[in-house]
Amino acid sequence: MVRINTVGPEIRDKIKMYFTGELDRKINKFEKKKNTEWPDEYYNTLHSTSCIIVSKNSNGIGDPAGEKATKLADLSKCISEDYLYFKQLKKTIAETLEQLNDKDIYLLKVKLELIEGSIKAAAKKLNVGYSKARKKIKKLLMMLDRKISGVR
Repeated sequence: MVRINTVGPEIRDKIKMYFTGELDRKINKFEKKKNTEWPDEYYNTLHSTSCIIVSKNSNGIGDPAGEKATKLADLSKCISEDYLYFKQLKKTIAETLEQLNDKDIYLLKVKLELIEGSIKAAAKKLNVGYSKARKKIKKLLMMLDRKISGVR
């Protein structure tokens, strides 16, 4: 019988990012980038060595500066969207973890390998049966999966 992992690794990675502080670093990085203005040199295409084909407007004349400006605007939009996504992700995970007790968080950290030891050892330390601990972890991960999957 094949077991299907119901919670994907990307959800576990996001929770790990929250616990390790990597999520805060990403938020800070995108926050610094989102409000910066592009220097004028970025729009200068005279010294460009790119082999990208410049799109032409309706009269058949290429506009490399316009193309570059459009790409930079798109990049700025993506940076702002990433910033908002990671900020919302952090808020969602924090709100969800606030509802949990210390034992639940400890079990999650053991499952995510943020604390050394096995689930069996953690269950013994918390005076909980091994199967009960595994079920609890699965339930917690499923709950976090539902909440995190809703973040856009």
